[in-house]
Order: sequence, then C-alpha cells, then structure tokens
Amino acid sequence: MSKVRTKSQVELRRGAAWFFGGLAVTILTYTFATNGGGGPYMVAWGPVVFGLFLLLKGLIGVLSGDSELAPVLEERTPASPDGKCPSCNSMNPPKRQYCQTCGRYMLA
Repeated sequence: MSKVRTKSQVELRRGAAWFFGGLAVTILTYTFATNGGGGPYMVAWGPVVFGLFLLLKGLIGVLSGDSELAPVLEERTPASPDGKCPSCNSMNPPKRQYCQTCGRYMLA
C-alpha cells in the first residue's frame, strides 16, 4: 500500500528529480568534453530551472502546512457478474467504471 503524500511533498520530490537530473547531465557532458581534449557539452538549463521552481514551490507549501492530498491511483477491482460493487455490495448498471454509491473504481 502506498503512502499518501500532500501535493507539496510530491512537487518537492519532482523538483529535486528535475533539478539534480539536469545538473547531472550538465556535469557529465562537461566532464566528458574536457577529458577528451575539448568538444561540445550540454548545459541543461531547462530541467535545472524547472526543478528549482518546483523545489521552491514544494518547500513553501511544506513549510506553510499544506494539507491538500495529491491524487492517489487506486487499484481497480473487478465487479461481480451480477453488477454488485465489491466494497459496498450495491447494485450498479453493467459496464460501469465506478460504483454510484461509494465511488470505487471497478473493472467492467
């Protein structure tokens, strides 16, 4: 079962991944270019700036006490052949993607 995170925590993690990924690409390409006697290298400004933006946005949200939960992907459970929801046993029309009573996603 996955841990529930706030939107700010998710943005903080995504921002760190983009920032450090862009920084790693920049450092690696520069290192390979200088070790080979010169040559082209890439400065990944886009991922670094985008990651820094998400990092700061997530950090501000975490420090301000953001409690809005990020959407969590639920596992879809197969519905019974007679159309009953596996969670609340309410009747649903056939081929329904979610239960009308409890809102649980089901496989049609």
